[in-house]
Amino acid sequence: MTSDNQPTTRSSELSALLAYALFAHDEEQHAILAVLQEDLGQTLTALTLHLRLAQTLCEDADCVTQITESRKLASAALKSIEGLVHDLQPPALHQQGLGPAAEVFAREYARTTQIHTEIDFEILPVRPTPQIELSLFRIVQEALQNVHQYSHAESVQIVLRQIEDTLCLIIADDGGGYAQELLSSWDFLRIFYRAEALGGTAHLESLSGNSTRLVVRLPFRTREIQ
Repeated sequence: MTSDNQPTTRSSELSALLAYALFAHDEEQHAILAVLQEDLGQTLTALTLHLRLAQTLCEDADCVTQITESRKLASAALKSIEGLVHDLQPPALHQQGLGPAAEVFAREYARTTQIHTEIDFEILPVRPTPQIELSLFRIVQEALQNVHQYSHAESVQIVLRQIEDTLCLIIADDGGGYAQELLSSWDFLRIFYRAEALGGTAHLESLSGNSTRLVVRLPFRTREIQ
């Protein structure tokens, strides 16, 4: 191997390593969420029921007050876990697919950020592989978070189209663009590495008025043909 090829090879190896780390992180996250939901979630549910029973048996007013507060804390913790599981592993993604899951997320994003959000996902003839669906969903989440945090946009559009054997995801906002140094931050790089890991590409385009468009292209692999 010549010295001229070494930087390119090392860059490719680094990209592959970071891409693998992203997928390993997703798998680990899924395992942790399962533990939270099944073990801790069930424990908190049981605790809530026991506190309710204890409240009915307690005759002291101060005791009842303390148990009531404990029930509220346990219920709040359970709701936090359910919300975390829903955000990171939305049931709609596994049960209904990428389009419905993205629509649910976009509605909640618009409600919490007050950024007008439009979503236009083509109805695909066959669902992509779970890996592709999860990666595209994560890219939507991460890109919209970047829009909210950095671009100062008032509206954002999310479009998914199938072009022959390629899935094309476009996220365009009307904000003021991104500072150059932010493009090398992990907030942006992980989007690019997610696309590269699946044999695709991702790049940012500056539009008129400093608005920005993220374009992600992934090979369309279906669940029938892995």
